[in-house]
Amino acid sequence: MCYRRSMSWSRPTLLVAHVGGWLSLGLARAASLRPIVEPEVWVRLAPEKLAGAVIGLLTSSVLGLGYERLFKRNVPPPRAPFVMGPLLGAVVWVSTQALVVRPLITGDAPHVEWARVPFSLISPSLLLFAWTGLYLAVRFAHEAERRSSDAMRAEAEAHQAKLLALHYQLSPHFLFNALNAIRGLSTTAPERSREVIGRLASFLRYSLDTEPDRSVNLAEEMEAIRHFAEIEKARFAERVAFVFDVDEEALRMRVPPLVMLPIVENATKHGEPGSDGVLRVEVAIQAVKGGFQVVVSNTGTLDAHIDSRSHGLGIPNVDARMSHAFAGRYQRRTFEDGGRVVTQLEVAGG
Repeated sequence: MCYRRSMSWSRPTLLVAHVGGWLSLGLARAASLRPIVEPEVWVRLAPEKLAGAVIGLLTSSVLGLGYERLFKRNVPPPRAPFVMGPLLGAVVWVSTQALVVRPLITGDAPHVEWARVPFSLISPSLLLFAWTGLYLAVRFAHEAERRSSDAMRAEAEAHQAKLLALHYQLSPHFLFNALNAIRGLSTTAPERSREVIGRLASFLRYSLDTEPDRSVNLAEEMEAIRHFAEIEKARFAERVAFVFDVDEEALRMRVPPLVMLPIVENATKHGEPGSDGVLRVEVAIQAVKGGFQVVVSNTGTLDAHIDSRSHGLGIPNVDARMSHAFAGRYQRRTFEDGGRVVTQLEVAGG
């Protein structure tokens, strides 16, 4: 799946721009004094300008960390920190320069010329306000791009889900096998054939009428799975068996449509008969602490170097849409346990 390449700078690039910008400012301010002051004065002032740029770098870095903590909250940050932060930073900047940097360079005792303090705060305040404005501009640009990327991803996943639905609607092999099984039953078990026709119609109706961008409850998914299971049993008779263990409370949970069918289909397709010659597929759903867990298992083995369940159209689409619907709460595991292949989908409570 391809998405538009990000136009935002990477974090290392922003860091280089941050450090380089402040150091370039210090060099530029030092160089601007060269033509207008005596050489012996410039030798004293140039280090002060460079040190001031370093102080600005450190002060803005601290401000940036504070701003990031504000943005990590789930509510929009207040405006006051973006006004008070540069002002307090300017006070720290001027104080550090007067009480630490200048005495180190000149050898004089630390002192503050209080009459010049308001004037001294102007330049650092303006620089830190400008830096804060640039920080917010970059931050909002990143946020806008992230939302645009999420929207594009959701649209792509919905489109892929439509392809998945089309796979279940029009798969020639699935329809051919189902109709062939119905034809065989029509002469040996007419009642059973009519039942399977109804199951097939209901199954196709669900995959045809369900919009991929809306949610359904697990009860609807389970009903479609039961239709699928009956169709497979009509095909394979006693060579396949399905067992369902469903928690009624979990059936009220809502999920993207067509997320369980690919798991069950793969269990049927890639499973192997047990010692009794029967392929057994078990589907268990239960509510777990505000979330739910789906476990689909089948008799057979999982190849040590190829997980057949992780390829193709269905499973990656399931992972993508479930991760999008339950951000940070969804996980899937596929493993072998005692002669059975187990796929476990879990959504933690929100």
